Amino acid sequence: MFVFEGDEDFTTRRPRLARQYVKSMKAPRKEFVPIHGGHFAMFIHSDEFLRELLKRVRPLAAGN
Repeated sequence: MFVFEGDEDFTTRRPRLARQYVKSMKAPRKEFVPIHGGHFAMFIHSDEFLRELLKRVRPLAAGN
């Protein structure tokens, strides 16, 4: 389980709560991944989001 969130997200307003939520999850793999920017960080900084997906999720999808 991966949670990608803008590190300056003022819409959800609580990246700290999202981190705590991820910490409380029971999952074989879990991680909170901050992306530079606000609520639409994945769209505005799509290059950073893609880098993080490739780095963290792709190896799992490929079975590595």
